[in-house]
Amino acid sequence: MKKLIEDIESHVKNPSKGLPEDIFYLAGRLIPFINVDLLVQDDLGRTLLSWRDESLFDNNISSAWHIPGGIIRLRETISERLHKVVMNEMGGKLISFSKEPLTVAQHIDHHTKNRSHHIGLLYKCKLENNYEIDNKNLNFGDSGFLEWHSSAPDNFHSHQLAYKDYFSN
Repeated sequence: MKKLIEDIESHVKNPSKGLPEDIFYLAGRLIPFINVDLLVQDDLGRTLLSWRDESLFDNNISSAWHIPGGIIRLRETISERLHKVVMNEMGGKLISFSKEPLTVAQHIDHHTKNRSHHIGLLYKCKLENNYEIDNKNLNFGDSGFLEWHSSAPDNFHSHQLAYKDYFSN
C-alpha cells in the first residue's frame, strides 16, 4: 500500500495548486469535498448564477444553474478560495464577504461515483460597484456562462437546493 501511495504522490507536483484529474476524482471517492459558494446579489436583488455541465463529472448528473463556488485546496484559506472564485469564474474583484457562512449545506449523492459528497459553505459576497458580467465568448449552455436571476430557476442544481431560500424574491 505504501508503494502505491508513493506512486500516486509522485504525480502530484503541488496539491495547493490543485490535483491531476484522476487523483482529484480518487480523492473525492474517499473523502468529502469542502467548497465555498458565493452568494452575489446586485442592487435589484438578483442572484448571480453560473451554468455548469456536471455531466463532465458523472453521467448521472445533468447540466444546471449553480451558485458560483469552488473546492478549497490544501493549505488554502477560505478567503483565498473566495477571491480566486471571483477572479476565475466571474472576472471581478471581491470587495467583502460575510465573516461567517450564511449556512453550511451538505449533499450526499448515493448514485454518483465522482464528486458525490460535498460540504458547502455559503458566503454573502460583494463585488466592486461597477461589476458587469463578461461572458467573453461563452453562450448559454456553455459551462461558466453567467446570468442574473430574480429567483431560483427550475433548473437550479439539486445539490444546491439548500440555497434556494437565499434568493431575494
